[in-house]
Order: sequence, then structure tokens, then C-alpha cells
Amino acid sequence: MNVLQICHKPPVPSKDGGCLAMDAITQGLLSKNVSIKVLTISTPKHTFNIELIDKQYIKNTRIESVFKNTDLHPKDALISLLKGQSYNVSRFYDKDFETLVTSTIAKEHFDIVHLESIFVLPYLDSIRECFAGKIVLRTHNVEHHIWKNLSINERNPIKKKYLKILAQQLKKYESVRLSEVDGIVSISDNDTDVFTAMGCNNSIKTVPFGISIEPLQKVNNKGLFFLGSLDWQPNIEGVNWLSKMVSSALESKVNIVGRNPSKEIMMSDNLILKGEVDDAQQFMKENGIMLVPLFSGSGIRIKILEAMAWGIPVVATPKAVEGLGVESGRHMLITDDPAQFANFANQLLKDKNRAEQLVQNAYEFVQENYNNNRLTKNLIAFYNQLLIE
Repeated sequence: MNVLQICHKPPVPSKDGGCLAMDAITQGLLSKNVSIKVLTISTPKHTFNIELIDKQYIKNTRIESVFKNTDLHPKDALISLLKGQSYNVSRFYDKDFETLVTSTIAKEHFDIVHLESIFVLPYLDSIRECFAGKIVLRTHNVEHHIWKNLSINERNPIKKKYLKILAQQLKKYESVRLSEVDGIVSISDNDTDVFTAMGCNNSIKTVPFGISIEPLQKVNNKGLFFLGSLDWQPNIEGVNWLSKMVSSALESKVNIVGRNPSKEIMMSDNLILKGEVDDAQQFMKENGIMLVPLFSGSGIRIKILEAMAWGIPVVATPKAVEGLGVESGRHMLITDDPAQFANFANQLLKDKNRAEQLVQNAYEFVQENYNNNRLTKNLIAFYNQLLIE
């Protein structure tokens, strides 16, 4: 089988959960001897730099890239708003990247074109014109749910209205375009249910983010941290909630780690803004308990799965673990009540035995439900099902 994987940002080096999710697909397919070629858009936030990429990865994927400036431009956003179009998606369209995609398809036989996220759907029509095989969309979130939740939580009436319009535009876009691919690979059962309810009339398969399981490390409960892209609106919202509602009751300072800290981030005495770190995995393993205060978004929080696989205790809100299937008190501690959130974090700081019990249960859960080897087999089976239809 030969697969063309088209990405809206470079999967490697993996800077965030979306990159990790794309790379997990790549690595899983390669491990099953599937031939794969990767094409990616390079953006100001996610710049393609071949010097930073492992040579074996380059050889295995034959990765190519085209730069597209996806920075937000108020004039373009306003035009899209007036036209009723989704600017979130349209800003990822680039004529040169379209040419790269179509010329690649013309030069080589592919069985599957695998689109990573709705942000590469602007290339669907041109792909259809030159490709007779099956096109699969891998959804990382229900995108309109993210903006809908942000609009619900926003207090500024003007911004609230704008976010609501963005959500409506994205929902319309998703409702139409998702039905035009041959198959959808959803990252969670919750998202699969949403797409089905939206009337997507094609084959849908849930294939969660896959983890390569390592031996369980010793538990470190000395400290608190938050890790995530600090220019992503749901993370900004979560850090600000920590700052305003939780931090004063915590018995340890919280390291806030992530790239591109937004000016909207509000800090308090108990929060320490670290910014981006060189090795996120090493940082997670060395800095105690992970706090995940999310109130918007969908899909799966990949950093939580990584924490579970690496023996890191987690305190999270219900929205953060939506779709994971985890239980509060068994795999981690879950609440969106500020006082209880702080209390849970303080409990784990004091009680290493409790932290170890949660971590052991979480590790076994990830082994059973998110092993990348098993999930890749499910993905390939879905491909084969589409190819014989």
C-alpha cells in the first residue's frame, strides 16, 4: 500500500499535540511496511526546517514542503466574515502547495490520500481532479466546537459575537466538506458521534492517538506544571482560569511551559512563565504533577495520554479528558470546581502513594486502549475496507 499524507504543518520536529498525532500515523504506517510520502505546509508558527529533521525520517517519508504565511490579517478576516466563509480554513490555501500536491499525485501511484485536519480540505477539489483513489480525512477535533465553547465562555459581548459567527461558519464548512471525502478517521468516539449527528454520509472510523509504550518510570509528585501551546485560545483560557481561580490555593508554584506566550496570558504570584523548553518530554518527566485546565475544544488531549504512559500524575477538568474514557479517582483526578481542583493538586503533592496508585492504573489503561501498534492495524483495515468498496 502507498499512502500520501498531506499535513497543514510539519509533523516533525513535533512542537504540539497536532504534530505528535500526525507523526504517530506516519510512524505507525511505516512500522507496518506501508510506503508513505509526506507533503506539508510550512507556516510562520510551524516552520519547516530540514536541518532539524532526522535523516532516516527524510529518507522514509521523502517529505516536501511549501511555505504559506498563515498569520491572521484583519482585512482578509473581515472579507471572509462578510462572505460567510471560514477564514480559519481558507488562510491555509496556497497555489504553490496545490501544485506540489497535484504534481506528486501525477508522478506516483497512491492507494490512499490521507488529509490531516480540515485545514487541508481546500485542496480536496484539485485532488479529486487528478486522483481516482480513496481520500481519507483525519480529524483532530470537531473544530466548530472549539469556537462555540470559546464563545460561550467569553464575557466581552463583541468578541463573544465574533466567536459565535466563527463557530457557525466552521460548522457549515465541516457539515458540507466532511461528506465529500471517502472516509473519516476520527480521533475519539465523541467526535465520531458528533460527525454522525451532523449528517456525514460516509464511512467513519475512530482511531485515537497511539502511544508507543515505554517501561513505567518512578513517580515524581514534587511540583506542578502546565504544558501546552500558549498561543492557542483554549490554553490561554485555561491558564487564565488557573491564575484567577486556583493558583492562590495551591501549595506549590506552577511552571507554565509552552511556545509563543500570548499577551492575553494572565500571571499570578503562584505561576511561573517558563515559555518554550528544549525537550518537552524530559520536562514532563522531571516536573511533578501535570495540570490540564481546559474548558474548550474537542478531540483528545495528547499530552494527557503521554503523561499516562510516562507515569506522570494528572489533575484535569472534565473537558480536558472528554473522549478519553478515563475515570476520576482511578486514573487521575478530575474536576472543574476551582477549590476542588486546587485541593486535588495539593493532595497529590503530599501523598505519593495516592499518586503512584493513579499512575499505575493510568499506565495500564493506556496500554490497553492506546497502543499505537494495535491502532495502526485498525487504520490499515479501514483503508483496505474503503479500497474494496
